[in-house]
Amino acid sequence: MRIGLLLTLTLPAMLYGAAPSPWATPAELRALSFKARHENVRHLDFSPCGTRLVTTGGNQVMLWDCKVGKLLARHSKGLVFTRHGVHTGDGKRIAVLAASAGSFCVKVYDATNLDLLGEVGLGKVFLHEMASIPGTSRVVVARKNGLAIVDVQALRIAREIRFDDDFSPRYPKVSPDGSQLVCGHGDHTPPDLRTVVRWIDLNTGKKVRDWRTSVLDKGMAPTPSVSAFSPSEGLFAVGKDCDDLVTLCDPARPDLMRRFNWNRRLYKDEEPHPNRGVANLCFAPDGKTLMVISFDRFMRSWETATGQLRYKSTMQCDNMALSPDGRILATSDQLAGVVRLWNWRDLGSHQLAATEADLPDLWRRLGSTNGVVAYRGVTALIAAPREAVALLKKQIRRTEPVEAALLARLTNDLGSEEFAVRDAAEKALNGHGRVAESALRKLLESKPTPEARRRAERLLRPLDALSTQEVRDLRAVEVLEAVATPEALALLRHWAEGANGTTLTRHARAARDRLNTR
Repeated sequence: MRIGLLLTLTLPAMLYGAAPSPWATPAELRALSFKARHENVRHLDFSPCGTRLVTTGGNQVMLWDCKVGKLLARHSKGLVFTRHGVHTGDGKRIAVLAASAGSFCVKVYDATNLDLLGEVGLGKVFLHEMASIPGTSRVVVARKNGLAIVDVQALRIAREIRFDDDFSPRYPKVSPDGSQLVCGHGDHTPPDLRTVVRWIDLNTGKKVRDWRTSVLDKGMAPTPSVSAFSPSEGLFAVGKDCDDLVTLCDPARPDLMRRFNWNRRLYKDEEPHPNRGVANLCFAPDGKTLMVISFDRFMRSWETATGQLRYKSTMQCDNMALSPDGRILATSDQLAGVVRLWNWRDLGSHQLAATEADLPDLWRRLGSTNGVVAYRGVTALIAAPREAVALLKKQIRRTEPVEAALLARLTNDLGSEEFAVRDAAEKALNGHGRVAESALRKLLESKPTPEARRRAERLLRPLDALSTQEVRDLRAVEVLEAVATPEALALLRHWAEGANGTTLTRHARAARDRLNTR
């Protein structure tokens, strides 16, 4: 087996026709070759510790050591077809969705050597996809008109969730805490009748919410092809197999959050690809980046908060998986017969040797509306920890906490009978900005007077989009979390103690909590 050594990925011209970039990133760690075998890699999955990778496809299951690129084990006996292979949440076993002897089952293997431990038969009805439940020995299998929760340790079906409305689940994804599940609908009913996404509470087996076509795409497209959960803020992304859009949704709201058009041209001379559709989705562990593989076989990454494109690969791929710590991205290229492992942080980065003279330019980049430019600024600051912390400490100030009683009084004054009181309250709330958002939304839920509602809605309207400073705040938190020096952690903790509701405070707290759990 030939193991590729360090390769250099040279990125194409900069956004919209700029001169070709002179820089390159040594992002590729190694290549895992399966070209001598005849199977296609249909699915990739990292172990919870991130040191092993299981690949499934054709009639093969292969287990790899990611650190050295060594094939640890291979299993094909008794397999006619394999679809999904996932590590259990406890990391002790590997469950593989497979066809064997005319029926479908979940094959269970030892996660260290691929010894076959047993199987759980699921009948002759075709099984679609599978997802593991974090922290457990259970997996969820999508089947016709329902879900099967399989305990791979006990080798039995622990529970079944059936739907009585002909909903046929596809592409199940489990939330990071293991309590919720999102799946698409595999039926081809008319678009105006179709439920395209279903949100399910795994603890009760009950439906929480359906998103229908009219909500997700205004009647344009059929079934979702893939979905992914964000590790933060409870968001999930949905992509479909027939259009260019990826939709970012909030399960707490019936409306969509944001759309990414993956087929938008990145370079001046680039034409949109005619083969529309999304093949794979993956969030970075911090939830700030969404990676998409489209049917043109290129991978793109997006900044979730702004919808800005950060990077487009120059190498084609079909599937991908990101290690739990976010350090290694695995991509499979079925035509080349190879799985490539990448330093994810280095993809699309612009590694500057940052000096004092570079800092004003890097600060400008953090607020750029060009996602590629901004990401190069982020990675350049990560590469210079001391300079980065000094810059961000100087440029960014937290908003000091505001008493909840004061905000409650001001929102109540929006409905005052006195014009001067209403105007003064609106002016004061406008000055508090994002800090007042929660109080204003609470007011709207309490059936206020028409005048109070009008003023509250007017105050909330500018908060629907992030300001340039808030975008800088998001990217600054990303820098500090990646740097993670004592000085960076101290600054994160300082920002986390700011006013509730601000973008800086909220994301600093999330980053602090993620770092505390590592």
